[in-house]
Amino acid sequence: MPSIDEKLEMFNRMIIGDATKSRDAILKQLKDEADKKLADSQAEIDREAAELSAKGRLKATQQSEARISKANIGARKALMAARNEIVASVLGELRERLGRFARSDGYGEYLANSVRETMAYVGSGAADAYLTPRDCERHGAAIKALYPELRLVRGDAAMIGGCMVVNEHLGIYVDNTFAKKTEMCADELYRISGLRIGA
Repeated sequence: MPSIDEKLEMFNRMIIGDATKSRDAILKQLKDEADKKLADSQAEIDREAAELSAKGRLKATQQSEARISKANIGARKALMAARNEIVASVLGELRERLGRFARSDGYGEYLANSVRETMAYVGSGAADAYLTPRDCERHGAAIKALYPELRLVRGDAAMIGGCMVVNEHLGIYVDNTFAKKTEMCADELYRISGLRIGA
């Protein structure tokens, strides 16, 4: 039976795979439209360039380049808007599913394992564990039983779940919250989209 971390990893792969397919379909459609617009724009530019050639080749070339540049920028903006919409949709669904998991019966075991793994990174000594208010109420006693020296701090509900542990004495903190994992997924989604401004 897969562990909770393996389930989360499979879930992350599934979400990124679905997002990639959706992104590819939308980007292909936008690219086809952009190519058509660029072809139409080029035909119009060529016609106007022929008319303007008597007045001076330099001015026609400058106008042609400006129009092509403007069409290219417009196409990039459309692609970026579509990408941002896809990423926002995927992240919204991810946050919703993580929130449901954080309210499930199996979440307590996941949280205890998360605190255990995080404590291994921050070292010994007094440390503060930031949990969501719901997690403090539902699972605080179990976490305190595992780590009596650990101070539980009510974090923000925006953490969704998981924990962040801070060892101020050693100047170490580990953010193992669902919010941080979602942020990392967002970074990965933007990275795989392959869109770069000015590229």
